[in-house]
Amino acid sequence: MEYTAKRGDDAMGKREVRCQCGVLNRIPGYRISRIPKCGSCGAALPEPEFVKVARAVYRVPVFIWITGIVFVSAVIWQSWLLMDRRPPAAPVPLANIPPKPVPVPSAPTTEQKSIPATCSPIPLPPRGPYRLYGGGLGTASFAVKTEPGANYLVKLQDAATGANVASFFVYGGQELRAKVPLGRYTLHYAAGTLWCGDAELFGPDTVISEAGQTLLFYRDGDIIHGKIVELILQLGGNLEVHRIPWSRF
Repeated sequence: MEYTAKRGDDAMGKREVRCQCGVLNRIPGYRISRIPKCGSCGAALPEPEFVKVARAVYRVPVFIWITGIVFVSAVIWQSWLLMDRRPPAAPVPLANIPPKPVPVPSAPTTEQKSIPATCSPIPLPPRGPYRLYGGGLGTASFAVKTEPGANYLVKLQDAATGANVASFFVYGGQELRAKVPLGRYTLHYAAGTLWCGDAELFGPDTVISEAGQTLLFYRDGDIIHGKIVELILQLGGNLEVHRIPWSRF
């Protein structure tokens, strides 16, 4: 592509452009309303890219521009109306709320009569598996996440028979990762601060809870499906928990 122009031609608003056939054409300044062509072979003469782009925009029918502007304006207007009239979002119910330790009432209920009134604190057990009932650790991943402020003794029981499968000691604010056998289990946990041993657990401040749904650990082909449980206060959680009597732990 070759562009040549003489000083005198620029003054008169014309320029010389050589065609691919070799003929040198003298044409007026580039216009977006028409394509300059060679006077010898009739082929379109070379042009700058910005001229081609301007000509393409120029040739779009006016009604298309108007239609586009009207459509965009309508979308913006409708979006503004929806945002302005949108009702406030409903509050999301809380779930995954680990009960906080509470003092035992002066007049204990029937379910609380077996809770010890006092205990002698001992060092916390190591974090991880606490008891394995009837076998070793399994192959399915099991993780428990907690928040600081309390420690947890988490127990898995067979959902069909109620038999204990395994229990784990979890420090508050630290994540536990372990392996469990395949199966469907209910999850119970005791929460408290000071540890007093197997019989007294966390002493008179012990809070015992049960998850509202069972946990299924299973194999699907080559994939083993585990579970992650978050005993942390959060919006939109999907694990409901409720208090249970001491005797059911």
